Amino acid sequence: MRWIRPGLVVAAIAGLCCAMTLTVAVPEKQLTVYTTQTSYSLPVLDRQGKLYVALSDLLSPLGAAKPRNTGSGWIFLLNKKQAVVSEGQSKANISGNQIDLGEKVLVENNRVLVPMESALPFLSRMLNAPVDFHQTARRIFVGSTLTRFTPTFKTGDKPALTLNFNHPVTPDKTFREERDGVFTNRITLVFRKDPLIGDNNNVQFNDGAIHALTYAEENGAALLKVTGNAPLKVVRSDDGKTITLEQDSSTTSLQKAPLNVAVTAENQRHAQDFFVMIDPSHGGYDKGSNMGEKGVEKDITLRLARELHKALEERGIPSRMLRDSDVDIALDRRAEITNEQHAGLYVALHASPPGKGVRVYSLLQAGSQPSAGPFLSWESAQAPALARSKSVAQAVAAEMKKRGWTAVNLDMPVRPLNSVVSPAIAVEIAPENDPALALEAGKRETMVASAIAMAWVPGAQSTGTQAMIPRHFQITIAVLLLAVLVSGVIIIRLTHKEEAMTLQANAPFPVQPAVGGKQERIQLLLAYDEDQALRWRSADVFLPTDRGLRARETLRSVLAQYLQSPSPHPLAKGTDIKDVYFIQKDTLIVDTTAPFADGHPAGILLEQMTITSLIESLAANVPGISKVKFLVEGKERDTLAGHADLMSFYQTAAVHELAKEFE
Repeated sequence: MRWIRPGLVVAAIAGLCCAMTLTVAVPEKQLTVYTTQTSYSLPVLDRQGKLYVALSDLLSPLGAAKPRNTGSGWIFLLNKKQAVVSEGQSKANISGNQIDLGEKVLVENNRVLVPMESALPFLSRMLNAPVDFHQTARRIFVGSTLTRFTPTFKTGDKPALTLNFNHPVTPDKTFREERDGVFTNRITLVFRKDPLIGDNNNVQFNDGAIHALTYAEENGAALLKVTGNAPLKVVRSDDGKTITLEQDSSTTSLQKAPLNVAVTAENQRHAQDFFVMIDPSHGGYDKGSNMGEKGVEKDITLRLARELHKALEERGIPSRMLRDSDVDIALDRRAEITNEQHAGLYVALHASPPGKGVRVYSLLQAGSQPSAGPFLSWESAQAPALARSKSVAQAVAAEMKKRGWTAVNLDMPVRPLNSVVSPAIAVEIAPENDPALALEAGKRETMVASAIAMAWVPGAQSTGTQAMIPRHFQITIAVLLLAVLVSGVIIIRLTHKEEAMTLQANAPFPVQPAVGGKQERIQLLLAYDEDQALRWRSADVFLPTDRGLRARETLRSVLAQYLQSPSPHPLAKGTDIKDVYFIQKDTLIVDTTAPFADGHPAGILLEQMTITSLIESLAANVPGISKVKFLVEGKERDTLAGHADLMSFYQTAAVHELAKEFE
């Protein structure tokens, strides 16, 4: 199964159930990188007979910042080293040193592609470490990351081959080879995540039961092939340092049947069982929102994620952290990792102003892309799981309210929720010191017990026509509430100050006239950060008669209010609309200046208030617009400031429904 996304094909969804399981086909060509901290694989692309890799796929798992397009080139930052590449050029500059890439740099859908062979100079220079590149096998070893093995053969009544490893290993796959629908006596162990190398490629044994061990490397993996004269079984030691192959006395036939291999039981269990993927947003150079004295978003979400992970594990719910250090992982890569590991639930953690409290998000699809037969669009892969995602988000918010806390549940076009195939939610908190959270241990334990008990009460499950929340989801929801509370950095209270804004919202305000046209009184939807709301206001504006210019001046009228001082929704100086143009009668492209995105305050709510304000004002004053897409300096951006989707076309009807959330 494969995905459809710009430049990348990945897996389609298999179904929705308590524990989501996916089947993801390994790409035809892969490159695997091994370091002392991690190992990861990335797709290798064939472009006119040459092998290429996406530079962000190569560097992001190591902590590289999100690449920045300067117009004349792309800048990548890693380990305080800077690499600059330009489309169509065959050379790159790394911290002042020019390197030859061998082939020209390509750019596809804002993804920079470099020749695969150039991975060696990029990694060695930016990591300042020795790099060994097995180019034919597409395996890269950084530093002293090797795992070696020693085979020992035991003869006698029960001959056995024991493989001793100097580090724990877990084969990614173990299978018995077959020929013409019948299993042979050859077993292959595939090691993709472990940096395994062999000193002897072929070892022969004189015993009839096991007579050959072959080591090989291909497609980013190491393979150990054991050939015998009878069916073999595989047993892995508890510490992972020993794998034993011996005759399988329980197998009397070579007819095609499932292979019972102990070494793969753990991997099979992980693929089938429910687990929660916890994603602390931002990291590395991407700091996220600035929370003042409380720090930056990337640090707050990481602390919260660790607490959530610990609490879930203590309650018997498996969980994994997408990052557990200060590294920057691209949004698409976060979705890829979640999908590749078959998560049962994805929880993205955010922390940003305005307001106080907790906001729980499920996806509002900003736009849609057509499917291709059984395949899913990368941009709308969440669609089949969306109903379950909404149920989980509603349950989180409802449980908070049940305990007397205030919370809000919203649908927003938040990346990377759109590309996650399992149920996915985002939780955004607004940290604040509050004596109400200075709970003594006894009260905390009471709340823990109460929250966990909720998951076991039959009446807590959804009934009627609503989708039922599986027990694992309920426990996860309860522990998520606990982790948010115990973090001690938030108030579970969301306040609105609608009365304070009523008179102000009704008062018309002057706007600088556009060149030409006539003066009109129009309605603009403006964002007010203080009360987290959108309010319609009248404006006297000089608008051109041309439809495109009318759209541009309407948008500029909105921005003019945000750029004044004091501002209800401050934006960066220099934010402006460069141009607008229709590609169809109902489809508008809006090209903005760089400060619109580069200087925009980070936060799911803040970013979405800007997008909603602009699109709703457009729809109210320029009839016939059904789709809107934003560019920055003529180029696509993934997000506005790390959260709100800018890759998709926004449907004005969907945005209109979203605006109701802010009333």
